[in-house]
Amino acid sequence: MVCARLFVISDSGSEANYVLSGQYTRRMDIAERHGFIFDRNGVILDHIQNGYILFVDPSREDASEYYETAEKLSDATDMQESYFIEKLFSGAPFTVAAKSETEDNTVLCYEKYDSTDGEFLCHVLGYNDSEGNGMSGICKAYSEFLSEYTSGEVFARYEADATGAVMNDTSAEIHDSGYTEENGIYLTIDADIQKIAEEISNEVLDMGAVVIQDTVSGEILALASRPAYDRGNVAEYLLSERGELLNRCFMGYTPGSVFKTVVAVCALEEDSGYADKKYECTGVIDVSGEKIKCHNILGHGELDMKEAFAQSCNPYFIDLGLTVGIDNILSEVKKLGVGAYDSINLLPVSEGNLPTEGLNFPAQVANTSVGQGDVLLTPVQVCSIMSTAATGIYHKPSIVSKLVSYGEETEYGGTEGTRVISEKTVSALSEMLLSCVEDGTGYRAKSDIVNISGKTATAQSGQIKDDKEVIHSWFAGYFPSENPKYTMCVLCDGNGEENENPAVIFKKIAELISENE
Repeated sequence: MVCARLFVISDSGSEANYVLSGQYTRRMDIAERHGFIFDRNGVILDHIQNGYILFVDPSREDASEYYETAEKLSDATDMQESYFIEKLFSGAPFTVAAKSETEDNTVLCYEKYDSTDGEFLCHVLGYNDSEGNGMSGICKAYSEFLSEYTSGEVFARYEADATGAVMNDTSAEIHDSGYTEENGIYLTIDADIQKIAEEISNEVLDMGAVVIQDTVSGEILALASRPAYDRGNVAEYLLSERGELLNRCFMGYTPGSVFKTVVAVCALEEDSGYADKKYECTGVIDVSGEKIKCHNILGHGELDMKEAFAQSCNPYFIDLGLTVGIDNILSEVKKLGVGAYDSINLLPVSEGNLPTEGLNFPAQVANTSVGQGDVLLTPVQVCSIMSTAATGIYHKPSIVSKLVSYGEETEYGGTEGTRVISEKTVSALSEMLLSCVEDGTGYRAKSDIVNISGKTATAQSGQIKDDKEVIHSWFAGYFPSENPKYTMCVLCDGNGEENENPAVIFKKIAELISENE
């Protein structure tokens, strides 16, 4: 009976061999990563390629070739050849980190990726906690997609003997589950433009925001909020009074005179003849007994709309606002997207704020007409308003272009544009915005490299710091003036120290973008 049983076991196709084979099947993990976050041009934003991972399977070649392979591995890793000779003759597959690429019959090479830290695009990318859970930005909004539907890994399966070497004259089977595929989230961000915005912001913007859009599509090309934070050391900022973790691009601020663009649109859409409306600025306007001063205490004299816009004359636009009416102004600003959304591609943003009470009081109308009082707009909204002023077509801003999961693409960009401003009004606005830079308060944005159109603003915040009211300053517009391609909004938060004038910041960024095209 024993002899008969031994004969059955010795049979090459027996169940025993099958069972033993299964018991000695091993898996070796080679590399893994979460899904990538790309810019619009396919540049990886949240990972950096940092060397290589080599998978070495000695069973793939004859032992006589081990010495040559060990030499290659030593060159790629700066480790001793003797180490690799010993590993190769053991017969067991192994992995090793390498500084350079090498590959042959025995060695398979994979790029090694590490998650990035640092401040670059920190408020958009966001960060993960110690367990890999997304806590802010894209990392939070698309946490499940990045970890479950676009993550990648590569591993090997092989049958091993008692020493761990590959057995039965086989080689390890390689399984690549999306590791070498470009799965992930493609943003509308342009990494080159983002770098320019951050470079200038780091030099001259202590606290504030820069937003850059594609004028035609409304796609966001760059977002820089300052101060920034290191994505790899978030705990350092949790108790900071400077608010590094706040994304000021998505926060509401008093817009001041950039809101005069909305009032001008409202008036011109109602009657293009308002462009020729004259008003005598004496340096002050009486609104139901309340005297509101112009920044020019001596007055601007007689102005039409273009001149008043260029000189940012408050009395003119208060009178214009009282004429066209608060209901028309609020209706127009809503057409431009204010209050229409509380997120951009799942990233939470402020809806902005418009007055809802006291609309019958002239003082409320006066404050609204010059972007004060209860009016709050985000830098993204101001940038979007300027894009619409340049083209007449409103696009909801977008920051995610598409999602790619194992070869399947889902377009995920902005919405189809809607014309909300007539071409005739756009033409009048283009003259006004250019005049502001060429002949008015926006003169600091005038450039010899690229023609810039835009609007300045100095806005009272209602906040008191060191016994003084905090003043926010803005410059928003587009370039080149003759064929608008980029729209930009620069906000200098008055709580910051030694901010450069926003028109100067706009000019520096616009010139660098134009020079690098």
